[in-house]
Amino acid sequence: MRIKIYFLIFIMIFSIFSIISCENVKDESRIVTKIESENSIEEMQKSKKDLNPVTIRNLNYYFHYLKYILKIEDISIDGNDNIADIFINNNYAYLIILFDKFFIIDITDKYNPKIISSLDTPGHAESIFVNGNYAYLITFSDGIFIIDITDKYNPKIISSLDTPGHAESIFVNGNYAYLITLSDGIFIIDITDKYNPKIISSLDTPRYTRSVFINGNYAYLADGENGLQILDITDKYNPKIISGLYTPGAEPMSVFVYGNYAYLADGGSGLALIVNVEDKYNPRIVSSLATPDLACKIYADDNYAYLANGKNGLLVFNIEDKNEPFIIEKIPIATGNFFIEDNYAYIVDNWEDLNIVDLINRNYPEVFKSVNIPSGCYEIIDKIEDDIYIIGGIPQFLIINVESLNQPKLNKLDVDNVEAALLDENVIYVVSHYIDSDNKINRYINIFDITNEDEPVSKSRTNIQNKINDIGKNNYDIGKKNNHLILAGNKGLKVFEIVDDYEISHCNNFDIPGTTYNIEIVDNLAFISNSENGLMIIDISDIDNLKTISKIPNVGPSFFIDGNYIYAATNFGLNIIDISDKNNPIIINSIDTIGKPYDIYKANNFVYLSYFYLQNEDTQKTERSDIIQIIDVSNVKNLEIIKNIKIPGTPTSVLVEGDYVYVSAYEVGLLILDIKN
Repeated sequence: MRIKIYFLIFIMIFSIFSIISCENVKDESRIVTKIESENSIEEMQKSKKDLNPVTIRNLNYYFHYLKYILKIEDISIDGNDNIADIFINNNYAYLIILFDKFFIIDITDKYNPKIISSLDTPGHAESIFVNGNYAYLITFSDGIFIIDITDKYNPKIISSLDTPGHAESIFVNGNYAYLITLSDGIFIIDITDKYNPKIISSLDTPRYTRSVFINGNYAYLADGENGLQILDITDKYNPKIISGLYTPGAEPMSVFVYGNYAYLADGGSGLALIVNVEDKYNPRIVSSLATPDLACKIYADDNYAYLANGKNGLLVFNIEDKNEPFIIEKIPIATGNFFIEDNYAYIVDNWEDLNIVDLINRNYPEVFKSVNIPSGCYEIIDKIEDDIYIIGGIPQFLIINVESLNQPKLNKLDVDNVEAALLDENVIYVVSHYIDSDNKINRYINIFDITNEDEPVSKSRTNIQNKINDIGKNNYDIGKKNNHLILAGNKGLKVFEIVDDYEISHCNNFDIPGTTYNIEIVDNLAFISNSENGLMIIDISDIDNLKTISKIPNVGPSFFIDGNYIYAATNFGLNIIDISDKNNPIIINSIDTIGKPYDIYKANNFVYLSYFYLQNEDTQKTERSDIIQIIDVSNVKNLEIIKNIKIPGTPTSVLVEGDYVYVSAYEVGLLILDIKN
C-alpha cells in the first residue's frame, strides 16, 4: 500500500474546509415558510402547521409550492451540532447529526414533516445509506454501524464493524456495503448477516477517495486528483481497477451514475462533468459546465442533473443533450449536500437547516406558486386585496383567498355554466346558461352578495333568454354603468336595468353586426371589440340611445385601457392607440409579436400578453401556447419585447399586481409568477 500517512492531516483539514465551504452560508431571500424549532422533539412537532386539501362542494383543490415548501431551522436537539448527511427512502428522511444523533423524520406530508424518533450514535458521523429495513451509518474513525429501522419509532443499532482508516462515504447494493476511506481506498463488506458484517476484500486507490457509486458490476469512485476510477466488482473478493479518467479540476468530491453516463462534481474547480461510461475501459468526458463556486455533490436522472454549488445554491441542469447541458434554474439555498426523490429536493443549508423544495415545474423558474384546479381555469375576473375572482372549468365561479399562500381558501358560487362575470364592490353579477331537456338554452343573470366572501349569498336569478334570442349561444362579456348592466355577445349589446338592487329588467338592444367580445366602460363611454368593426367607442351617456362615435378597424378582440392610450391586440401583435380625441383615435405605434394575443394587461411601464394559440415553427401547425410575453412600453414610440415566460399550461388571462403576475392556465389552474427581476 502506498504511503499516505504523511498527507493525512493535510487531507483531513482540506476535507473539513471543503465541507464547510460547501455548507456554511445562508440565503433566506426566497424562503417562504420558516418553522422555528426548540430544543425537544415534542416542541419541534408542535410548531409545525397542517396543510390539507380544501374540500368545497365535492371539489378538491390542492395548493402546492413550486418553490420552497418548508424550512426547519436548528434541527439538532441541543442547537450546536450540525447535519452531516441525509438519505430519503419512501416517505421517511434519515438524518445524522455530525457528532451524536440519528433522526427519522416522517415526510409523508411535505408541509408538515414530523420527527418521529432519534438515536444516539457514537463517534463523528459522516454518511448514511438506507436499504430496506436497515440504515448503514459510518463514522470518521469507528467504522460502520447497522441500524434496524423496521420500527420507525424505535430504531436500534444491531451491529457494528470497525474498519481501517477514516471512513468517508458508503453505498449499499444487495448484500454488500461499499465503504470508502480517505486514505485506504474501498472496502467491500458482506452484510448478508446484519448482525455479523464482515470485510471480504479491499482495494487501495491511487488518491484520496471521496465518493462511490455502484451500478451493476461496477464501482465508480471520485478519487481526488486522480479523477474518476472504475472498478470491476463482479468478484466481490477480488475487485479490480479497470480504468481511470483524469479530470481537469481540483478534486472530484461526488460521483453519480445514471444509464451510460457518470456525473462528477469536481470540487474546487466548480466543474460539473458528464462522462460517457458505456465503454468501462475507455471513459471519456463529453461535456463540462463551469459554475461560480465549489461543485460539492451531484445527482442526475433522465433529463436533469442537480449540483450542490456551495454559496451559489442548488443548480438544476437540463441534460437532454449530454453534449450541451445548460442551467435552467438556481435554487438560492447555499448548500453542499442534498437528496432528490421523486419531484422533491431535500436541501441541507448551513449544516443546520433542512429545506424541502418541490421540483415538479423545474422548467418554469418564474412560476412562484400554483393553485391547482382540477377542472381548469378560464379567466381571472378581478383581484381585490387577497381575493382573486375567477371563472374556472365546467365553467364555474370561484373565489380564491391567497392571504396565506401556504393554505389558500377557496369558495364556489352556486352557479354553473358561467359565461361572463363582473365584480362591483360587494356584488358579483354572473351570466350563466342552462340547457333544458328540449336542448333549448335558458340564460340567466345571477346576483350574489359577497360582503362575507366565505358565505356568498344568492340574491336573485333572472331568466333573460326571451329578451336576447338573437345574442347567440354565448355571451362574451359584461359591463356596468350606474344601475345598468350591458351584455356583449353576438349581434351587439343588450342593456338591463337593476331595479331595487337585485331585480333585473330589460331596457333595450344595440345591434352591431358580427360578434362583440369584450366591453370596458369608462365614464360615459363603452369600449368594445367586435369581429367586423374592430375596436369601437360608443357613447352611453343616454342609456336608451347608444351611439357609435368612432371605430378602429382590424383591432381586438383583447385590449387594455390606460389613461389616453389603448393597448390592443391585432392578428400580428400589439397596437398602441391614442384616444385623447375619442372621436378620432389614432394608432401611434405597433409591434409584431409571436402571434395573436389572447389577453392583455398593462402595469407600470410593461404590457403582459397571453397567447392561447401559436404556430409551431417546425410543423407550421397551430398549437396551444405556453407563453406569457412582456413588452416594455415606457416609450410608446419605441416598444421592446423583453421576455417570453414559459408556463405549465395554456394562458387564457393575465392580471398584474405588484411583483406578481396572476395567470389563468387553461388546463392547470391559477399560477402566480414572480417578476421582481
